[in-house]
Amino acid sequence: MKKLLALLLLFGIVGCKSGVIFTDNFVAEVSDDIRVLAMSYPEQYSLQDIETLKSTSNWDYEYLNSSVVKNTNDLTKGEARKWAEAINIKTGKKFHIGNIPTGLVFNPYKYSATELARLNCELLYKSECIVSIDGHVGTWTKVIYKDLNDYESQKLYASQAEQRAEATRIRLKKQNESKRLAVIHALKDRCISYGFTGNNNIAACVQREAKHDYEIEQQKYQVELLRQQLATQNNQMIVSEDIPWWLEILGAVAEGAAEGYKQAALINAMDSRYEKKDIYRYCRPNC
Repeated sequence: MKKLLALLLLFGIVGCKSGVIFTDNFVAEVSDDIRVLAMSYPEQYSLQDIETLKSTSNWDYEYLNSSVVKNTNDLTKGEARKWAEAINIKTGKKFHIGNIPTGLVFNPYKYSATELARLNCELLYKSECIVSIDGHVGTWTKVIYKDLNDYESQKLYASQAEQRAEATRIRLKKQNESKRLAVIHALKDRCISYGFTGNNNIAACVQREAKHDYEIEQQKYQVELLRQQLATQNNQMIVSEDIPWWLEILGAVAEGAAEGYKQAALINAMDSRYEKKDIYRYCRPNC
């Protein structure tokens, strides 16, 4: 019995509710009467790459035995079988393929149903296709796109979301730069009031003052953090340990380590046109 089981595993046979399926001997069920090409076809490849891939010495491909099954509801059911659908993005026409074996965890079938669907859809319609459904017949089905209109709507939404995210990144970057310059100019004005002249002397003073302010603000921050921890200890509330933005800037200016805070860049920042404002105006009344 053990020898029989070993042989079954060796040849990639999977037991399931609907019987046994051989990963090297099955009939693919497709929506159209075409010669079904099977090969690895990741997302980065497209129709013009197919012949090149087929001619590559280490790129395996084969043609599957197939039969036409027009309706996806009629595909052979079984947990060890997968199916997928692809949509041509020019015409909106669909192609599906089913009865594709999954194989074993340690010996899976070498081609995925989604790859086979997209590959043969592009061969059939001679242009780009996208996977619209990924599923196991009779168990679960993941609908990615209902149709071409759904695909275009999702694509538009994703593009708009990226545009909104980029606008937010630009806005935050400007805000952070505004805050950085506010700190530098406030420190510069202080150093000038002390009588420092010359860019190099003022820049050195700015870094010393930033270090002094950083040490004071760091102590205040640690005291406030401890106060919050003690106040919330009984009700187990989570205390935010995010470092205030002005503390981070002061520390960077003091150390002169972060890009943009080295002396030459610091001098440029001090000379830049900027409306001088309250250094802590972004955090009041909480700073």
